[in-house]
Amino acid sequence: MPAHQRLAARMAQIGQAQVAEYMTAPVYAIMADAPMEEAAALITTHDINRVPVVDEREQVVGIISRHDLLKGMYQ
Repeated sequence: MPAHQRLAARMAQIGQAQVAEYMTAPVYAIMADAPMEEAAALITTHDINRVPVVDEREQVVGIISRHDLLKGMYQ
């Protein structure tokens, strides 16, 4: 079976799955007013690529990624 057909079949299979089967848990989040140093520590300590950013009501207001941290270092 050609690669594109295998990919299409796998995507159809994934499409029927529940999100819980693929999500990462536990969720680590960071406050919007936290220092960037804290975000970097969280990402590297837990070897994760993205962290939800929350406000004082614990509502998600954004996301910070490894890429964002690297971009900030080189600006």
